[in-house]
Amino acid sequence: MNYNVRIAIFLILVVALSAIVSCATYKPYGQKVNWVSFCELPNYVGDTVFVTASYSGMEEYWSLWDKDCVGFNVELETTSSTISDEHLDSLMNLVRTKYYQYYLKLDIRGVFSNEDEFYGHLGTNTGVFKALGFGRVKLKRVR
Repeated sequence: MNYNVRIAIFLILVVALSAIVSCATYKPYGQKVNWVSFCELPNYVGDTVFVTASYSGMEEYWSLWDKDCVGFNVELETTSSTISDEHLDSLMNLVRTKYYQYYLKLDIRGVFSNEDEFYGHLGTNTGVFKALGFGRVKLKRVR
């Protein structure tokens, strides 16, 4: 086999393997963070994880949710440092003011907790997800 062909095959394998590994986990500051299903959050209490969830509500009833786990709604806890991006802040404000038209689909890194009995207004949420950072954010139209 020609030397250039060997190098090309080697580089393709390295790129393919690194893509596979990077899709499975994210390692901020050397800490392994897994992507988990939003519905599986109760299995990861206290762990830092990535989830994809929808965010919507009205008035004081706001929550993260997923259509695959009906009835499992989670309070989203953010700080000014986790929503420091102006674009994310403007999307959050748009959804809160036009909740009847839009919701957000979010990739979020954070920690789930359900130690207290009630979360959200009048205890409508099952737990709280403390956001440590945001990945992809998509504005969706309510149908």
